[in-house]
Amino acid sequence: NCEIIVQTTSSSTYRGISRNNEANPLSNIRILNNNIDGGYYGIYLYGYSSTSERNTNIVINNNKINTMYYGIYAYYTNLDYVNGNTITQHLSSTNANYGMYFSTCYAKEIVGNRIRTDYNTNYGIYGSSFGAESASSRLLIANNEMILTSISSGRGIYISSGQNYTDFYHNSILLKGSGLMDGCLYLVNTATDVKIFNNNFVNLSGTSTSTATYAIYTSSQSYLNNTSLDYNNYYTKGINMGYASNPVLNLAAWQVVTGGKDMNSVSLLPNFTDPTFSNLHTDGFSMFCPPL
Repeated sequence: NCEIIVQTTSSSTYRGISRNNEANPLSNIRILNNNIDGGYYGIYLYGYSSTSERNTNIVINNNKINTMYYGIYAYYTNLDYVNGNTITQHLSSTNANYGMYFSTCYAKEIVGNRIRTDYNTNYGIYGSSFGAESASSRLLIANNEMILTSISSGRGIYISSGQNYTDFYHNSILLKGSGLMDGCLYLVNTATDVKIFNNNFVNLSGTSTSTATYAIYTSSQSYLNNTSLDYNNYYTKGINMGYASNPVLNLAAWQVVTGGKDMNSVSLLPNFTDPTFSNLHTDGFSMFCPPL
C-alpha cells in the first residue's frame, strides 16, 4: 500500500522497489497494492545465482506500475504469483518497453494482469529460460490483457526458452500501430507439455500487405509436437496468420501444419466494444468457438 514516485529517467539506477544481486537472496516476500510511478524499473529483483542463491517464494500482486522501461524485472528469481497488476508505459517514455521481463526464473501463476504500452519496441511479457519448475508445479499464464502499440516492433508474450509445463489460457492480446509486430504469442524453442487454449490473439500492426505480422509464431513446426492447441482466435491484418518453420497463410493451413490441432479455433476480428481499445471487451456475439 505504498505510493512510490521515482524520477523519470534513462538511468537504470532509478527503481521503485529493488533488490540487486546480493548474497542471502530474498525469500517469502510479498509486494502488494503499491502505486509506482516513474523510474527505469518499477520492480527489480535480481538474485545472486541461477541455482541455490535465487530469490524464492515471491508474490507480486495488485500493483499499479507506470514506468519508463520495465514494469517488473526478475532475474534468478522464483515467483509464486504475479497476479492482478496494471502496468503502463510512462507518458515521458519513447523507449523500448517491457511490461514484465523474466530471465532464469520459475513461476506458478501470472494471472489477471493488464499491460499497455504505447511507443517504440514493446513486449508484454518477455521470458528467457522461463517456465514451470516441474510437471507437478505447472506455470499458468491466464486471463491477461495486453494492448501494445508500436511504431517499430514488438511481441505480446515472447519466450525464447524454458516454457516447459506452461498453460496459456484465456489471454487477450492486441498488437497495433505502424510498426511490424511479429507475434501475439511468440515461442522460439522446443518445450515439454505446453497447452494453449481459449486465447484471443489479434495483430493489427503494420498494413494489409505486411507478411510477418503473425498472430502466433513458433520457430519450428516440430516444436508443436509437445503442444496442445484449441479454441483460440487467431487474427492478423496482414497476409500470414501464423508461422511454424515457414509462414502459414490462414487457419486451414495452420490446422494442417499442426497435424490437426486447433480444429475448434477461429480466425476473425472481434467486435471490440471500445473502438479506442481502452480494453478488449467484445460484444459477446462476434466471436464464437464451438463449445467445450
